[in-house]
Order: sequence, then C-alpha cells, then structure tokens
Amino acid sequence: MHPDPRAPATLVAALGLAVGLMVGPSTVPAATSAVPAPSVAAVSPEPGSYEGADIRGQWVTFTVAHGAVHDLRTAHGRIDAVHLDADGRWHRTCNRSICVRGHFTSPTHAQGYWRDEETDWVAWSMDSADGGIVPSSGQYVGALHHDRQTRVEFRFGHGAVRHFNGPAYVALAPVDQEVPSFQHCGETRCVQGHWVTPYWVEGVWRRVHEETWHHWFAGFVAEPDEPHRPSG
Repeated sequence: MHPDPRAPATLVAALGLAVGLMVGPSTVPAATSAVPAPSVAAVSPEPGSYEGADIRGQWVTFTVAHGAVHDLRTAHGRIDAVHLDADGRWHRTCNRSICVRGHFTSPTHAQGYWRDEETDWVAWSMDSADGGIVPSSGQYVGALHHDRQTRVEFRFGHGAVRHFNGPAYVALAPVDQEVPSFQHCGETRCVQGHWVTPYWVEGVWRRVHEETWHHWFAGFVAEPDEPHRPSG
C-alpha cells in the first residue's frame, strides 16, 4: 500500500484549522484588514509678503505666490524660488550662499532653519505681513549689528517712538501704523526702523553726509536688559 501523496498537505491544513479553532478568530487577522496610512493635513499658505526674524534677531522675508516661496531673503543670502509640497513644506534647498528649509504651521505663519558654510542651522519664524503687525507698546533694547557694545534703546507708545538713543538721539518720531515703521533725519544722522514682529524691530542708520547704512536691532523688553527674541 502506497502512502497518499496528499497526506502532508491535508495534515498541514488540518493542523492550521485546529490552531485557528483553539486560538480563536479574534487573533487571526483578516486578509482585507489593511491599516490605512496616516493622512497629512494640508496647509494652504495665503499669498503675499511674509516678514520675520531668526533667533539672532536678523530679518527673514519672502513672498508666496502660485504654490511657491519666492525671493527668500536672509541677512546672509537669497534664494530665488522654492516649490511647496501639498502640506506646506519645502525641503532643504541650497545655492552658493545659503541653505534653507521650512514649513507653514498655519496659512499665515511659517518657520524653519537657514545655514551657510560657516553657520550651523539657525531657527527662524515669520508671519504674513499683509495681515498687519501691531507693535507692542513699551521699552525696546538692542544693539548695532556690527558693534554689539553700542546699545540701542527707545520707547514706543501712542503711535510714536520716543527717546531713541543709540547711534543717534531722536526725541520723537511718529510711527506709520500701516507698515509699521519710522524714520528721522537730524542735523548729523538719519535713523530708520520697522517692526518685523510685534516684539522685534530692525533698522538702519547713517551719517547725513555718507551713503552707507549700518544695521541695528531692538527687542521688546520682557525683563530689564533682556530683549524678547522671536521664537524659532
């Protein structure tokens, strides 16, 4: 009598059925119970101009149009255009001067990082400038970009900058609330400034008879002598 060649397959099938009955159907996944991949929430940035600063207080700007970031500028370089993914992100993009990556956390707010050959990744954040920036009233403290020992300080309130003291002294300078910004030229020096966030001001100054502008910054003072820098 010859052994039935189907016996091994029959035995395996029987054992599988027995194990399934002992373990129970709840532990045997169905072939069609595939777990769907998590969906990524899409962020649609509002077109227009965006302004902000990095954690060093240096300005960052770009424009959003046609599903891309255009004319992305930092204090250290510029990138012409970056394509945005469906979730409002763009991956590391580089040119000869800088590398930038970032994402939109809401239709009007973006954050990310930039770097160059001499710098590790520096965090930045910015908001839509078209929605308007409302400057915080109070004391601002900062310094010159090229000379951190030269202190810059002033007060803002009731639509004007008062007692600006630094590379020049300005007793009173009205603030254009729409931008918002201010400018003043005295007998020897000119000063300009604009808010990049409600807590941070970037500006320039020069001597009246010179063409070269020098940069300064100032932050809203949360504690004495401690500027509040934008979060990254």
